[in-house]
Amino acid sequence: MGLADALEDERRAAEQARRKPPTYPKGWEPRVEESGDTALAVSVQMAVQNADERTLLQGWRLDPDVWRIIDGTLTVNRWQQHEDSDAWLYQYKARLEKWVATARADVDELLTGIGKWRRTSRTGSGNVAKGSFPVFALSDWQIGKGDGDGVEGTIGRIVDQIGKGEDLIDEWRKLGRPVDTLYVVGMGDLSEGCAGNYPSQPFTVELNQREQDRVTRRLLRDAIIAWSRKVPRMVVGCVPGNHGENRQGGKAFTGPGDNRDVGVFEPVAEALAQNDEAFGHVSWVIPKDETTITLDVGGRVTAFSHGHLALGGGAPSAKAKRWWEGQTFGGQPAGDALTLVTGHYHHFSVVDHGPRVWVQCPANDGGSRWWQDATGAVSRAGMLTFLSTPDGPNEFRIL
Repeated sequence: MGLADALEDERRAAEQARRKPPTYPKGWEPRVEESGDTALAVSVQMAVQNADERTLLQGWRLDPDVWRIIDGTLTVNRWQQHEDSDAWLYQYKARLEKWVATARADVDELLTGIGKWRRTSRTGSGNVAKGSFPVFALSDWQIGKGDGDGVEGTIGRIVDQIGKGEDLIDEWRKLGRPVDTLYVVGMGDLSEGCAGNYPSQPFTVELNQREQDRVTRRLLRDAIIAWSRKVPRMVVGCVPGNHGENRQGGKAFTGPGDNRDVGVFEPVAEALAQNDEAFGHVSWVIPKDETTITLDVGGRVTAFSHGHLALGGGAPSAKAKRWWEGQTFGGQPAGDALTLVTGHYHHFSVVDHGPRVWVQCPANDGGSRWWQDATGAVSRAGMLTFLSTPDGPNEFRIL
């Protein structure tokens, strides 16, 4: 055999060796083994040193927006391609989990629990004008948020408040000053969302978005049914909040009308409309793409807005005043209001601006551990109620 034949045989042998499937050590066979919200993944050999998480997840054909590598579980195996080569091959192994927190509350159990809660009795006194026009403000429930007492604690508060609202209506009637029209307004951020509002959000929520919306709708339905049975007329409205937005990279990428804080009211309204005999006295104000609704409440024009669009620096009261002035100057409906009601800032406050009054609603969630540690501030959770008269809002109560 000549030199040319020998060289050709060597070339073919090398080519065959290159085509031979790589062998992997035991336990390092490339694979992805999913088990519920977790997985074990092992990569193929690659000439990539220090591969980032997104590259590895895409190599495993997993969505980086759904999965993440569990801290401390990534290991690397490496070897030289040839004894006389400086090139190295790398293989990666890691345990993975879905972004939604693994210790999630069981939504079916929570929904069943809503019907099991027993309200505590609440009595009180106060001077209520005859033919009263109360407002029940449903603000910043943030269903799904895990801080404080979590979803279960928030549900417990809301169910208790539904009962306290019934007690309050009964109290006014016993005083001989019955409700004329009850106004129930969703002030935004009724669900927490799963991403886009703050970096740790995917790791702290207890429910995914579908579950959050399901629990929120159930609570809204139960509240409206309970209160509507107590009054001759009822107006239900809502406004969009920032947690109801569809967000990517911290920014909303759809229009203001595409908002879960509004969307959760629509199926409740449609369902109750099927029983006109029981709920024909309930009217609905659901905005299409507006971020504010303006109503005549007991002879006083009142605007409702979540509050996240009041931009610029300063205290919340200064931001709200500046936004309100802009609405007035621009000839917008909220500019005609003498009362402005907002949420968003998670604390109760009332500020008098001459003939105009700004009412800031407290939140109903379990608080913020980060905010408490950073500032020491803790806001009392609850549902704000007040009476609206031509002279202004009064009889404020936090249920």
